[in-house]
Order: sequence, then C-alpha cells, then structure tokens
Amino acid sequence: MHESRPALLSGSSVHFSGRARCAGRTSLWLAICLAVGLTFPAGAAVQTPVLKWQRGGCYASWCETGWYSSPAVADLDGDGTAEVIAATYSVFVLNGEDGSVQWSVDPAGGRAWPGVVVADLEGDGDLEIVTAHGSGYLHVFTHTLASAWSRQPTTSELRGLSVEDLDGDGSLEIAVTAAIGSQTNTWVYDAAGTLQTGWPQLTGTSGYAAGVYNDNAALGDFDGDGLAEILVPSDVHYICAYKPDGTHIAANAAYGAKKWGAVGVWESLATELRGWGECSGDRAERYRTNFADGVAVIRDLDGDGASEVAVTGKTYDCELGDPDGTKYMGLFLFHPDRSRFQAGPYDWQTVPVDTGAPLSYDYNVIESVAPNPAAADLDGDGAKEIVFSSFDGRVHAFWLDRTEHGNWPYSVYNASDGFYRFASEPVVADLDDDGHAEVIVASWVQKGTSATGRLHILSHEGTALQTVALPAAFGGPDWNGVLPAPTLADIDGDGELEAILNSAHSGVLAYDLPGTTHARVLWRTGRGCYLRNGQGTLGGDLDDNGYLAAPDLTTLLCHLNGLVIPAKPPFKAPRSAGDLDLDGQVSETDLTRLARHLAGN
Repeated sequence: MHESRPALLSGSSVHFSGRARCAGRTSLWLAICLAVGLTFPAGAAVQTPVLKWQRGGCYASWCETGWYSSPAVADLDGDGTAEVIAATYSVFVLNGEDGSVQWSVDPAGGRAWPGVVVADLEGDGDLEIVTAHGSGYLHVFTHTLASAWSRQPTTSELRGLSVEDLDGDGSLEIAVTAAIGSQTNTWVYDAAGTLQTGWPQLTGTSGYAAGVYNDNAALGDFDGDGLAEILVPSDVHYICAYKPDGTHIAANAAYGAKKWGAVGVWESLATELRGWGECSGDRAERYRTNFADGVAVIRDLDGDGASEVAVTGKTYDCELGDPDGTKYMGLFLFHPDRSRFQAGPYDWQTVPVDTGAPLSYDYNVIESVAPNPAAADLDGDGAKEIVFSSFDGRVHAFWLDRTEHGNWPYSVYNASDGFYRFASEPVVADLDDDGHAEVIVASWVQKGTSATGRLHILSHEGTALQTVALPAAFGGPDWNGVLPAPTLADIDGDGELEAILNSAHSGVLAYDLPGTTHARVLWRTGRGCYLRNGQGTLGGDLDDNGYLAAPDLTTLLCHLNGLVIPAKPPFKAPRSAGDLDLDGQVSETDLTRLARHLAGN
C-alpha cells in the first residue's frame, strides 16, 4: 500500500483519504467565477480528436476482445502521473502517456462485462481496483494488481458491478448482479469481502426478479434518508428496490400495499395501476417493458434538490412475447415512491412511445447495444436531459418535456453503408466551454464487414461536430469498434482531456481532445463515475480528475481566498461546482461539506 496523500493545510491536522461517494450534482461554475471574480477565455469550436496511442494491452499479433467494460483513470501509485485501468479478460494498468503496460493480471472467470471500479474501499488512502467477470467471479486488487480478495457468489457471469457507501458508515460496499436463471440476482459485500446481512436478493415473494444481463443496477440515496438504496432492473417487467439491509422499499399507496418489485411496468399507467394486463386486445393491455438489459440512474433531474430515477428498457407486445414482440426502447422516470415523475411543468405519467424499432436483435449479426442512460444538462437551463443509445442505431436525448429537441435522435447507422452500426453508452462534457454540453459516443459495426467503428462528438442539439474512424481490427477479427462508454480524463498531464476507449479488437485506445483545457465534465465514463453506481460525476471534484481527494480541498480554499489556480496539473482551473450546499454562494460551509466528503462522511 502506498502512502496516502493528505491535505497539508496551515493550522490543520485533518487527514483526507480520497474516499468519497459519487455525488449527483451538476457543476455551477458560473457561481464560482462570480463569487471570486474569475474570468475564463471564451469557448472555441470543438476540435478534431487525434489518436494518441492504440493497442494498449495487446500482444504481438492480437488483442483480447474488449466487451462493455469502460476504463478508469487514476494516479494509482502517487507519482503524479495518471494510469489507465482496463479490463477485457485480463486486467491491465497502462501508462497514460504511451499506453505501455505497467502491470497486468489474468484473473479467474474470463471476460469482464461491467466497467472497472477504482475506489478507496477501506479508507486507508490507497486505491483499490475492482472487477467482475464470467463464472461469477468478483476480484479486488491492490493498486499494483496484487490480489486483495476474490469471491464467487454464483457460477453465472457477473454483468453488474457498483460501489457505494450504502449505510453511511464511511466505508464502501460492493454490489454485483448476475446473468442468472433465478430471482436471486444481487449480492452485496463490504470492503473486506464479507457478504452483508440481508443478501443475496431477491428472496421470498415480495417482488419479481430474474437475470441481470447488463450493468443495470443503480446505488444512491434517492429518498433523502441518509442511506443509499439499491435499484435492480432485471429480466422481467419489474424493478426491485432495496434498503442497505435488503429490505424491500414500499411503492406509492396508489399501488396498494405493494413493494417496488411487485409493481409491473406497463406503457399505460392505467394498466399499471390496475396491476395486470390482458396481453391481448388493445395496445394498453399488451405493451409492457422488460429490463433484462435495462439500466437505472439516480439523479436530481429537475434541480429541486430531490432525486429521481430514470430507467431504460425494451417495450414489447406481451401477446407476441419477448424478444419477438419487441417494439422500441422505453424510458421511464419515477419518484422515490415508484410513482411516475410529475413536477411543475413536467409530467411523465404518459411516457414517450415508439422511439425506434430494433435493427437487429441477433448478437451473431452485431453485438447488442447497451441502453445505459446518461443524465446531464445539455443546454445549460438547469434541468437534465436523459441520453441513451438504442437498438434502432440512434442516440436519443429526451428533455423533461418528454420530447427530443433539435436534431435528436442522432443516427450512427446509415443504410447506404450496407451494414448495421450501433453506438455506445454516451458520456457528456462541455468540451469547448461555451455553456452547452457535447455528447461523445463510440460505435461498432456488424460482424463480417471488415469495417470499423467511429468516435462521434455531437452538439447539444444532436448535430455531428466531429466523426473520426477508429483503428481497424488488429489480427484476425473481421470487424471492430467500441462497445462501452468512453472515459474522459487527462492522462498525460497536459491540462487537456483525452478520450480513452476499450475497443473490441484493437486494444485500449487514447485520443487527444485539443482545446479542452477548460472543459466541464458532466458524465465522465460508463455509469457516470468510477464507482459505476449510476449517479454521474462527482460534486466537489474541483481539479476534475474523476475522484475526490485532498487537492480538491486545496483548490476550494484557493477559490475562497480569491486565488487563481494555474491551468496546469495537478491544479487545473476547476470547472466543477463549488456551491456544494446549494445555497447560491461559495463560502466556508462548502469547505466544511467538501472536507466531510473527503473524510468519507
């Protein structure tokens, strides 16, 4: 274990470990600028990404297949330089500057589906690496990829991995979900690998659940009680919701005495409130949503200080069955009590319908799309949009008025190409500092085409700003592209972002993103942050490195004293929220709040 990096502050003896939960707060950088009188250069046009390095983790003549696992970036060894951590079948730690392998390990279990977690699980100032694999293996490694512990809760593949301080005790718990033929699909462990009381779930008859075939779960305090909840969509038309001890969360009284996991999700709210549909006759009796690969996020969508839940899932005609009757990718917004979101001008009691039929549902033709939503404010109006990729070959962006604005949805698929193309989970950042966020996705192509995917940068209105072809497959494969979300981070210490991609057949790739010195990252990586818990970027991450640590405290102190941080590592000019208590100003109370975050409280 390397030494922790404490905050060295005059008159302070407090040690900050760098452990913190993913906070769901959008940056309020303008408030910081006004509070301390800082100004920043006007934004320039989004520039063309430039390939920095490729074939990270590859061998002399081939690469391990990269699946849906987003890379992470962190300074693991405390030397002031960033490492890229990626998982295919093996787990690799790569030098951020050139992609060379620093450490690697080939753990039991085969492929890694969910994104790599990097977090200080134990609160000792040392980062751990957590990965989940086939055959039910969960692995925790030290920062040098030495094994800390492993567990095998099932022999089925683990498709989901998320980390959060569930019970508010200052240590992190690990939740994993499995592609399993059983209602028992979720396990929760503490930082030492002990299975927690009340788990696994689902057990008993308080709800319905089945296999989890994507990184579906979201973890976070969505009801404001100080404890984090666990939401698990699975291969049924139900979504289970649990307290940290596995207790089932009650649904709104409109559904009777049911728990979340006993309320079916139907397109028609009337059918949903009744509790069942005929699966014949009118559409209202036939259209419901399956969540086998449907994904939840927990975010304050409308900016009122309370969290909502957004979930994607495939809506199908239950008279025809799933997948034959699959019609479109559905999107639902819920309050914490499972009622459909309704606040002010926004009303999701009626949901968007017919968003686009699947181009292909056969992974022998093209690998399946993961409809993981990102929730971020694209247009700068204070409310968040929900952005996701779908099996119709398009990237969708829904505003809270239930419509897609501008040129959304954006199609990565072009029929004139003669083959299918799907898009990854999106990430979101205001790359050019113009007050409007860009959406960044990668794409992949149909098998047998000898074609490759692309890196796409889209405007907040859904217009393509940059489209760059990815490298061709290395070795024998007959297609290439990138299935998981990109990761946005500064990996070479130049003060600008890179996009790091875990490609299918050309290893880990890194692209320079020129002109991004003052970029604001709103959804950094797969599932929002390196805890992979569906909460988004970190409030308080003032040096914009993807996690909370002592330098964030130093940065905020400098802001409070009216000092300008040089735009050089390790203290870039921060573009994240300083108003952590949401009182409209940056003050000493924000310092207190950030200090508590850094201490794990």
